[in-house]
Amino acid sequence: MDSFERDDCGAFVYPNGFKMPLEETGAIWEACELWHGGQWSSLYALMSSGHATPSIICGAARELERAVNSWSSIDDAEEREVDITLQAVEQLNTWADGVSELLED
Repeated sequence: MDSFERDDCGAFVYPNGFKMPLEETGAIWEACELWHGGQWSSLYALMSSGHATPSIICGAARELERAVNSWSSIDDAEEREVDITLQAVEQLNTWADGVSELLED
């Protein structure tokens, strides 16, 4: 159940029919570089191996949201990092919602 395939265009395709196109993941990859969280984190696993299993995607979404919530204020981060990270949270949540349908079945 915790699997995926890649289509001819490189999109991530899941057994429940959900598809995440590569063009919708740009901010995620940049945020993974900013917030890799160490070798055992889901963000690191996603970035370093490209294993976009449902459990890794859902874990990465939670880790990135925690990173955003850890800022004591938006002034603590550079504007570009904030923009990319917030966009990545949105993209990861969309991805996690799509693959979590598979996990609930």
